Amino acid sequence: MRLRAAWLHHRCLHALHHNFFLRQVSLVELSSYTEMTSENRSLREHDPLLAPIRPRPTASSTAKDQTTKTVLYCLVTVVFISMSYAFIEAPMYRLYESVICERYYKEHGPSVIGPADRIPEQRCKIDSIQQELAVLLTQQAQANLCACKRF
Repeated sequence: MRLRAAWLHHRCLHALHHNFFLRQVSLVELSSYTEMTSENRSLREHDPLLAPIRPRPTASSTAKDQTTKTVLYCLVTVVFISMSYAFIEAPMYRLYESVICERYYKEHGPSVIGPADRIPEQRCKIDSIQQELAVLLTQQAQANLCACKRF
């Protein structure tokens, strides 16, 4: 039995060696088939002697894969940048509101301003402060749009 397995192994290597020059099979495929046949010595009558040859990736499929990866990386980057802006946006609005609120109450009611120039947030929700905040945010959005159009 051992002699037959060695003979089959030798024949398979001979056939692979012959096909290597005819089909230009890569050395990796040749070595992987040699390892497969040396591990599995119980070949049957109807088993194929040659391992199936895997198609090699073409240049166009490799380029498509690279393009897909690049687009995916760009998309992920844009999402992260957008998310970071969304996390910064709310505190910035509150900061603008507090500056407008402090300026308003210094002119119209200095008695509302507490220690360390603190004003309760509920006092900053009056219409005149919110209107000025809306105007400021609109002007900021318009400036951002004009800056984007230049590039």
